[in-house]
Amino acid sequence: MDSGTTTEADELIARLAHGAAVRVVVDAVQGSGPREVGAWMAVFDEAVVGTIGGGHLEFEAIAQARALLAGEVLEMQRRFALGPSLGQCCGGVVHLRFGRLGAADIPALRQGTAAARAARMPVA
Repeated sequence: MDSGTTTEADELIARLAHGAAVRVVVDAVQGSGPREVGAWMAVFDEAVVGTIGGGHLEFEAIAQARALLAGEVLEMQRRFALGPSLGQCCGGVVHLRFGRLGAADIPALRQGTAAARAARMPVA
């Protein structure tokens, strides 16, 4: 997993055992944006794990992710201008990538979480 805490990754894995999700990842940021590239959230039917920065950007991303979960065919990459039309004041542009996740993805997610933990060496 790119970003987010291991606690969020653990919660994502636990929830995937009970239902599908759509992971929303910040793919690119031009100018000012609420989160860095790699930030993610996972959207389930009735829960969200993680954050891509809140506000209307996150609200719109959650709506699109839930539409994908419901079976709608939508673009899997989307550009958001963070200005008045979206109700955001950052002024930049954020590109989001959407991808479905299910129980079959749990082993790879566990491996990614273990690698992230191993990369964080404690300071003595």
